[in-house]
Amino acid sequence: MQDKNCSAKKEDVKKHAVHDQFNFDWWEEVNDEELLLADSKEFDNQCHIPPISELSTRRGHLWVTDLTRQMWCETKMMYMLAGVKPSEEIEENPVVISGTNIHLTRELQAHDVVEVAVSSREDRWAIKFLNLLITISGFQSGVTMAREVPIFGSLFGHDIFITGIIDEMRYDPELLTVDIYELKTRNKNCLPVGCQKMQHSFQVMLYKRLFDNLVFGKTTADNISKHLHLDLTKSLGDSVTQSLNENNLKVTNLCELLDTLLPRMQCLTFASQLFVEYVDQTNAKTIGIVCVKYDDNWLKKKVDHFMEYWNGHRPATGVEIEEAWKCQCCEFADICDWRKLKSEECIKRNKLSIS
Repeated sequence: MQDKNCSAKKEDVKKHAVHDQFNFDWWEEVNDEELLLADSKEFDNQCHIPPISELSTRRGHLWVTDLTRQMWCETKMMYMLAGVKPSEEIEENPVVISGTNIHLTRELQAHDVVEVAVSSREDRWAIKFLNLLITISGFQSGVTMAREVPIFGSLFGHDIFITGIIDEMRYDPELLTVDIYELKTRNKNCLPVGCQKMQHSFQVMLYKRLFDNLVFGKTTADNISKHLHLDLTKSLGDSVTQSLNENNLKVTNLCELLDTLLPRMQCLTFASQLFVEYVDQTNAKTIGIVCVKYDDNWLKKKVDHFMEYWNGHRPATGVEIEEAWKCQCCEFADICDWRKLKSEECIKRNKLSIS
């Protein structure tokens, strides 16, 4: 089911899955000390508004996609969110189109897409919560696979809410295990290496931690209401209420829906294994499936560092010289302040070495 009033971004798409299943809908190690030194004097002297406060006026929370883009290049992510116009007009990438089509094909193998009219933020989130609830119910009744599963919550005590969509979850009714799969498409018939592989690993680790927090009961209705700016007692729209009724849910608002969803989440087990599946964009065939080992300490270190930016405790930083190759395919390369700063630093170092 898709909301008629929403754009078709991955984080916002709402879908209705058939067969009693609902699905809806978005480096290397960083030397923190060096990053914090970059342009620190100018940053300290500015009247700085934390980026998360500015973002709150639009959607009030982060997407998992924001954090994965931040890992790739924080400066590029900042330009994108700020709506900075690229130095050159970027045409729609056929590689991206191909990847989107492969995702959609996988999705339609699991369920049909049905539109649901919504008229409020509460309606939109009711559909997402309903998708997650029916995914859980499906697992508990023997369904072994779900796609496009909504996930949300806060991480490691940070007062910032994060939402995302898990590509695929697989459930083993005998072992009672839940595995997470992320689908990535490639224009090369080979597996990624280096920082790209690390970025994908980071993404599935974020999914696991958010999912486990829901299972553990760390994500509460009050926390959801606060960060998503939702009125939990507001009556839901007619179309949403009809969808709820069709799934044997006699609820009229988000408070009642969450009272059903959150306890049911705690009946599941923590996510067991994490996988990233790589698919060839030319023929949609699987190149390989990589098992990702979850590292809670490493994940916390990364999240803590990224949250320093969102809370306004440090300026955005870009890539270091070892990863300058990323700039070759960046649409903001010609206007990037970080790139200019690093170039000036190189010139100064070269002058000193000559003298």
